Amino acid sequence: MSQPRRPVDERYLRNAINRYLDRWFTSSPHLHRLMMERVRASASLYGTDPVEGEAMLRRVIADLVERGVLDDRGYARARAQVLRQRGASERAVRASLAEKGLRGPLIDEVLAEVDGEEAVDSELLAAITWARKRGLGPYRTGQREEHRQRDLGRMGRKGFSYAVASKVLSAQDPEALEALLER
Repeated sequence: MSQPRRPVDERYLRNAINRYLDRWFTSSPHLHRLMMERVRASASLYGTDPVEGEAMLRRVIADLVERGVLDDRGYARARAQVLRQRGASERAVRASLAEKGLRGPLIDEVLAEVDGEEAVDSELLAAITWARKRGLGPYRTGQREEHRQRDLGRMGRKGFSYAVASKVLSAQDPEALEALLER
């Protein structure tokens, strides 16, 4: 975030938040954290009261939540869907949402919704998607067995369990993975 060019007041916060929301969809805790940087910078540069600035910021964010401009549940759902479609593990999705300031119960509910929409095992589908994108297991051209441990490690670091990673990497070909999904 850039340094404020003038002392931060409620009008400044509303304008800065609107500019930010014009470009990015975000959660209210993440937006609060970003805008607090400006409040602190204003306190440092212009001598404004950071406690008063945080109170203003909380009022502005509460107003935006009340009007439906900020929707943490909608943000979490959209982010979880995108990450799952990209092949992110459940752990990776949880970490990403927690990084944006969202808490456990909301994350649990959203993941249950997103994963419940799929008629297949969401974690397995995400692992297959990730392996396909990275050319692992049945998508690897040659030398599969030589790279198995390395591929298991890569999948483990992405948050996939050993059981799921092993299933994906043990499949003979992509069609065998499709059969796993249909079970």
